[in-house]
Amino acid sequence: MLALALFSLPVSRVGAVSGANLQVSPASILGIPGGPSSTASVEVANVTNLVAYDVTLSWNPSILSCVSVSDSGTIFSSLPHAGLVLTCGIGFARAAETLLGGSVNVTGSSSAPLLFVTLAFIGFGQTPLTIGDDTLVDSSLNSITHTDVNGLAKTPPPAQADLVHFKARPDFHHLSISARGNVNTLFADVAETSRTSQAYVQVVFTVVSSGGDVSTAVTPVTLLAAGQESTLQASWTAPSTLPFRYFVVAQLQVGGDGIHFINGNSKTFSFTVVP
Repeated sequence: MLALALFSLPVSRVGAVSGANLQVSPASILGIPGGPSSTASVEVANVTNLVAYDVTLSWNPSILSCVSVSDSGTIFSSLPHAGLVLTCGIGFARAAETLLGGSVNVTGSSSAPLLFVTLAFIGFGQTPLTIGDDTLVDSSLNSITHTDVNGLAKTPPPAQADLVHFKARPDFHHLSISARGNVNTLFADVAETSRTSQAYVQVVFTVVSSGGDVSTAVTPVTLLAAGQESTLQASWTAPSTLPFRYFVVAQLQVGGDGIHFINGNSKTFSFTVVP
């Protein structure tokens, strides 16, 4: 654990300290344009008498954009310190801070974060997360020799698909529970549209009754070959025997790896259920 020296207390050293380094954590982040943002940190380890730092993390701006940079929850944030720079721009984030007080410093062998960067994927591909223009300063105002360990951000392959032809529909537009039971099968016609690469697809049916109840049905994830068209289906069970009209949004989701999806086109339709 990194040991912290506060105010006039002497620094406490924990474990062997040799070979200071800065590293991106996690080493690899995976995301997709339009999906949730991801957070990476730059961590310091194996450092002695650290009192200040200046670190820039950079990446390909056609793949990532900076949402925010923060020092909240970092090793410096728990000590008396002054923030000198905390900013992000096109393709980079930078933080620089110094500790306050002559006997305040950071020493230890375990990793601890100096800054957190929240990133949004805006394009497909991969990019290094590169630590650069970085300086670590010790209590004698000397630069601390260290090693940089960079990270990687990447997306699944791009994928394209659309709801086509009838797009989406129910098996029964008028479902009689007494005659056919309380299950309606919902269908979606999906095609891979690039005609050059495969796509993983699924369709989420959001069903809202005229009484305000909301339920969902989701098709299995299906792999479409280049140019392939397939009919996906999901079973929906009526939550009530009361006569209701149900309004449905069929939302196509498309991905390149079967795990991360973005929304494609959608189709709305309705059906009725009677006892």
